[in-house]
Amino acid sequence: MKILLLTISIFVLGGSSVLHAESTAAAPTPIPSEEATKLRDALKALVTQIRELDKEISGTQEAIRTTPSDDIRSQQVVELRDLQKRRSDARLDLLDIISDADLSGFQHVEEMPFTLQGSIEDLVKPLIDEVRRATAGSRERRELQDRFDEAKQRTQILQKALDSLGQALKTSKEPEVRSMLTSVRKEFQQRYEDSRNELTVLEFRLDEIESKGRSLVDETTGILSSFFRERGRNLLLAIVAAIAVAVAIRFLNLYLHRHTSLFGRRRRQAARLLDVALYTLTFLGAFAAGVIVLLIAGDWVMLGLMVLIALALIFAAKDTLPGYLDEIRLMLNLGSVRENERLVFNGVPWVVENLTFFTILRNPVLRGGMIRMPIAQLVGMLSRPATENEPYFPSEEGDWVLLNDEAYGKVIFQSVEMVRIQLLGGATKMYPTSAFLEENPQNHSRGFRICTTLGIDYRYQADSTGKILEKLNAFFREQVEALIDASAIRSLSVEFSSANASSLDFLVQLDLDGSLAPKYRPFSRALQRIGVDACNHFDLEIPFQQVTVHPPAGDKK
Repeated sequence: MKILLLTISIFVLGGSSVLHAESTAAAPTPIPSEEATKLRDALKALVTQIRELDKEISGTQEAIRTTPSDDIRSQQVVELRDLQKRRSDARLDLLDIISDADLSGFQHVEEMPFTLQGSIEDLVKPLIDEVRRATAGSRERRELQDRFDEAKQRTQILQKALDSLGQALKTSKEPEVRSMLTSVRKEFQQRYEDSRNELTVLEFRLDEIESKGRSLVDETTGILSSFFRERGRNLLLAIVAAIAVAVAIRFLNLYLHRHTSLFGRRRRQAARLLDVALYTLTFLGAFAAGVIVLLIAGDWVMLGLMVLIALALIFAAKDTLPGYLDEIRLMLNLGSVRENERLVFNGVPWVVENLTFFTILRNPVLRGGMIRMPIAQLVGMLSRPATENEPYFPSEEGDWVLLNDEAYGKVIFQSVEMVRIQLLGGATKMYPTSAFLEENPQNHSRGFRICTTLGIDYRYQADSTGKILEKLNAFFREQVEALIDASAIRSLSVEFSSANASSLDFLVQLDLDGSLAPKYRPFSRALQRIGVDACNHFDLEIPFQQVTVHPPAGDKK
């Protein structure tokens, strides 16, 4: 139909001959359809535009040959190139209207020398071409709409300019002015006709696209459906192959760890190198498997997409490469943290069990005392060899502890996160593990000391370091042994402590076995009671603080 309309239009536009039909059997003249009318108008406008451009090109070429000035000639050469480009675009518009064939394959492609950038572009080009092909309709529609809006605006401006020139010609009387205005009006009239012709062609092409176009939702659905139909199988096979290779290598790594002596508690350097190599091979092997599947399938679009993803990952990892090198040093046991050494993390000591991508730290005293953490968190930390019998926590479950906040109780639960102690009377108190350590717990389950101070009056100063001291030692020994089993008493002593401001002070020290830790507070009070009983027994006066008031001079009251 388009070829027929084109033939009719050429005869109409040519104007060189008139069709004569036999009048013997005259057929009725068909009424052209709206589509045929638009096509004819568009072809007419294009042919007119091409002829006018040919005339302008010929005139410009002639002017270039006859112009003596180099500057003017250079400007005319630029104008000639612009005219030739416009004529070429018009011819392409003509071909686009009368034919749906893609003639881009007839273009000459110059062979380029090999470069790395060119090779990457060759891999990525199929992906770009696929995207361009999928979005060709929407892009063409947008470009034509932009050109149409620009041509419409230009036509309106030229129309206003022509109206202004026509009004000026009506009001002007001077011959020279009218001649100049006529010349300018002729030039702008030609531009106006060119712009109208272009507007007619663009309007026809937009109507043609709209008539056979689809909505944005339908077009997007079609693109996705085409992608999964054509590329989905290849992509799925590549993903399955990559996962299979990665899982196989990981199973090999786990098998070597569990069933060979190579990866024992004291791993040799060769085992560490093999471990790093297997982890690296997991990623590289998975990527290579996906690439091989796409190469076998001949899917260059998905291969280009994988290359883009790989380049993006490499570019993203460029700034973090020093961190990866530090992690590799740790995995090779050459960094600041080493296997089977002691490490302090969050204020709690740990032993480094192994160094892999996910490192395991253990604390044998804490419940659930195992942390699995990325090796990246160990970068910047320090470890050291542990000494013999070095504790990993100040207490165990069942121990009695005294904290800086005066809390005293039995540890009934301690884990990586929390420590819970049961106070005297049955109440419980929770501490985060790090906060518990900050309270500097005193563990009384291995033994503890109770101290108290006893003061007597200065009237006993002469015997305070002799007879009185011996009497106090004997009395405290007798009373404590009556209260506590002698086997649980590690030591008991009463010593002269200091000559205080208003008393002579004695220090009583009682060391007990850890089995008596629950009675720490009662025994502390018992020592105070025994001190008072001793003073009563030996008729010793306990002084109190005395304050002497000196009145000011001259005060008689």
